[in-house]
Amino acid sequence: MGPIRSNRATLFVLAAVFFLAAFVGLAYHNVESWDLPTEGRPKPNVDVTDDGTLIETPKTDEKSAAPAAPAHDVIPEPEKAPKTEPEKAPETEPEKAPETNPEKAPETNPEKAPETKPEKAPETKPESAPKADSGLETSPQVPASEIEDEEALRQWYLKHVMKPTIGVDQSPWSDFGAFEYKLPEKKLWTKPLGKNFCIIDIDNRAWDKEGELWSDKFMSWDQDRRQKVHGLSLGILNHWLYSKIHGYKYYFVDFVAPTDRRASWAKPAIIREILKHHDACVFMDSDAVIHHLDIPFEWLMNYWGLHPSTNSFALAYDPKHPNNEDKFGGVYLNTGFIVLQNNKKSYEILDAWEECPEPGGKHPDCVDFRTNRPGKPTDQGGFGTYIRYDYPAPDIISLPCTEANGFPESHSGCDGKFIQHLWTGKTNWIKILIGKQLPGQFLELFHKKFIEEKPTFWIKDTDLKSLGEGKMGSDLAEGR
Repeated sequence: MGPIRSNRATLFVLAAVFFLAAFVGLAYHNVESWDLPTEGRPKPNVDVTDDGTLIETPKTDEKSAAPAAPAHDVIPEPEKAPKTEPEKAPETEPEKAPETNPEKAPETNPEKAPETKPEKAPETKPESAPKADSGLETSPQVPASEIEDEEALRQWYLKHVMKPTIGVDQSPWSDFGAFEYKLPEKKLWTKPLGKNFCIIDIDNRAWDKEGELWSDKFMSWDQDRRQKVHGLSLGILNHWLYSKIHGYKYYFVDFVAPTDRRASWAKPAIIREILKHHDACVFMDSDAVIHHLDIPFEWLMNYWGLHPSTNSFALAYDPKHPNNEDKFGGVYLNTGFIVLQNNKKSYEILDAWEECPEPGGKHPDCVDFRTNRPGKPTDQGGFGTYIRYDYPAPDIISLPCTEANGFPESHSGCDGKFIQHLWTGKTNWIKILIGKQLPGQFLELFHKKFIEEKPTFWIKDTDLKSLGEGKMGSDLAEGR
């Protein structure tokens, strides 16, 4: 019996050891990840590639890809913003700073639970932070307190992100230190014009669907809304934002289209009524945009040598193509971007342009440009075929299309260094450009402000007379 009892004892001991080992192993392998210290947690297997500002993936090769975002548009990642909050926590309850350590969760010491005040734990208020899919991966680091105040955030953008970076007569301007552009020795514009300079938009389309200009469902880069963002509405927003940055007067003119010609022929009469209230103005199509929002327009007029008295109009050449030539073989000037000076000759040109398609006028064949025909322009055709030859330089100045027309991805030879005109990129490339100027939630914030300020800039063409007589080529502001 002795050996039998000995064997049974041995088996019992072995079984106990085996059971204990199995239990320990099972417990070890079932530890949850949230039981580990924060720094010891395994990192998720996710793609952290920053594609927040990419709105539509173009089908093209690397050589034609969109240019890299300018330095003032690429801003620190927002994930760092909440790090400012822990600095504030010790100011109010410094003894509770260790509460953020998961190893010291209050469950193990319930009698001290009231001291932890868990309801105050979410002090970083993550619900106010931008969504990860909103395109703000490259948006600026801002204090959380300002995120709660939309107007403060807009002002922060205008003060720190997009602001004038050079004086109107300062030289040179460098493209973020990469390239320099120098002004001529004689600067014609030496003081900011402010409200004596204006930007004009003219359009009568409804644009009231979600993601369009006049909708109360604002444009947004959120993942589920970015496809609805309307390209031409972004162009208008670019013009208005540029006027806010530099203090210019902005107009959006709604109009009744003429019945006997294309609607674009309304431009000369509308521009005439507005120009007489300012020293200079610029008209832009909705698919033409300011490329560098930080450059004052007075600087561009100095750069192009536009004289307020001897030059009246300035327009950029179109790309060289048979469809862009007049009957004399000259390449058209694009009337989707016009710089106008308030001098007497400007009004002569505007009158001649407006009258061009009238029967029995100075140029009888100009009636052929009244309406659209495949491959033929209308108001641009009349201006380019007749008016510019009636008023050659210095009245009408031709600007290089590499600086004031086109866009790099068009591969047309017109790169739009300062003014981009996205004739064939108004549904995609314009989104990428404006997405870099207004990243993340800034698009929605400024679209909302645009709608709020509509009463200050929106006007019907029939009400332009109510602006008063103005000043036609005389009594202009001093200090050019």
